[in-house]
Amino acid sequence: MRKVLTRLLAAAGLMLAASSAAYATPITVFGYSGFGGTQPAPQLSLNGGATVVTIGSYPSGADTGWWDSSGFHDDFNPNYATGNDGTFYYNSYFVFDLGGVSSPITSATLQIYNPTALDNPADGNGYFGPSGGTTVSIYDVTTPIATLESFSLGGGFSVFNDLDSGTLYGTQTASAADNGQFINFTLGAAGISALNSNIGRQMAFGATVNPGFVAAPIAVPEPSSLAIFGTGFLALAGFGALRRRKVQQAA
Repeated sequence: MRKVLTRLLAAAGLMLAASSAAYATPITVFGYSGFGGTQPAPQLSLNGGATVVTIGSYPSGADTGWWDSSGFHDDFNPNYATGNDGTFYYNSYFVFDLGGVSSPITSATLQIYNPTALDNPADGNGYFGPSGGTTVSIYDVTTPIATLESFSLGGGFSVFNDLDSGTLYGTQTASAADNGQFINFTLGAAGISALNSNIGRQMAFGATVNPGFVAAPIAVPEPSSLAIFGTGFLALAGFGALRRRKVQQAA
């Protein structure tokens, strides 16, 4: 518990000391995610559903999470909210274990669950933003997975930037109609090639609604936005709820 308190208080202090910046109108996809309950885990459907790989949980290495634009990452938090809260931008990641997959992979769909308030009455909907929706982009990740999943008090700008740039694997429009549904990303040729190259080991995907955004020091978010991204700096007693849920991997 002391270690948890130290991390949270130090992170809060770092963010409070960061310089202020004004960003776009708040928009979020996959808000309130990663807390278990009735929420299904993200998954990869391969070769028309012949093989389905479900995301695993820490400490197996397979993981979900986000990095914010201050370069902060909480390795205890499986929330994969993506977007911005008016102060911070958030890029998310998804790590799959392809150890049980057989080649060749000819088609693949990345399926990411977008929560609804019905999943947990204390939470809200996963999508918040323009009524017309927003585009979510899926990118390759070159950051080593051990680094991607590690704790960062701040300054991890290269990891944040890696998640919203590089090789584009697929896009999909997300809207309020997707609350309580999987959002399906059909992976293109580059994604299929990368999957085949990573058969037998882990592979990460990055997700963003702000392609190419370059991280810079920014200010602390409003307390009302913290729950969406699973960052309970002001609710230390509830920190246990942020820990990763254990999900069985299926192949």
